[in-house]
Amino acid sequence: GAHKGLWFHTVGQRKGLGQATAKFTHLGPWFVAAKDPRTNTLYVSNQYDVIDAPRKRFEIEAINWITGQPPSRLSSGEDQPIDLKVRHGANMHHALIQVRENGSRASIELEQKDSGLAAGQWAALYEGEVCLGGGMIAESTFLDSWSNEGMHQQAHQTASSAPRNAPTPVASMDVHFGSDS
Repeated sequence: GAHKGLWFHTVGQRKGLGQATAKFTHLGPWFVAAKDPRTNTLYVSNQYDVIDAPRKRFEIEAINWITGQPPSRLSSGEDQPIDLKVRHGANMHHALIQVRENGSRASIELEQKDSGLAAGQWAALYEGEVCLGGGMIAESTFLDSWSNEGMHQQAHQTASSAPRNAPTPVASMDVHFGSDS
């Protein structure tokens, strides 16, 4: 199938997938499981657990530090303890953070699993009650977890032969902005 553009879809979305899943409606309902901007591929799954699975590890990118740079104790490249919030509310997570790429990206490992994490959500980083900054949960978190579990390769099978829990790529299409001349 084809999609109108990755920017029209959100991880977890069920409605508005259009004709891309029409051929496989009987296997649904279908949910957006991931988006791969590098290949312009939209992945869908008929198992919501794939999207909402509790996880301990994720990546954050586009980190904005309140002081303009990460605190020196976080710049070592080693795992360091940190507190963080995802989504709104009072829940604070204890985690380990490994800051990379001059502070613009980091790996997070939560002390306890959390379900409902989605690419595009923001994670606020704290030291006690002091906010150090925040970053966006990276799309690669979900694509990498599929690769690590061997599901990414399964996702490239056709929907009729893919296991019921394997994310299925809906489409890969070229998007061009501006004129071709």
